[in-house]
Amino acid sequence: MEKDLERDNAGNMRVPITGEICEEVVEDNYVFVVTDDVRANVMKWAKSEDAVVPQHIRNKILQEIEANNP
Repeated sequence: MEKDLERDNAGNMRVPITGEICEEVVEDNYVFVVTDDVRANVMKWAKSEDAVVPQHIRNKILQEIEANNP
């Protein structure tokens, strides 16, 4: 998107039409290592009646856990 912005005299990046200043945002991605006991607890929760999620979401959670089981 930077190619669509203009830099003002103060060095700020601005939207040409509105003049709004754009703030640079940086995001870090994290990888979480899940231990076997946590995986087992999540599967237990997903299979229980305490999990207040639609069945298709529950199935997806279980599929992802089983697919990523080392």
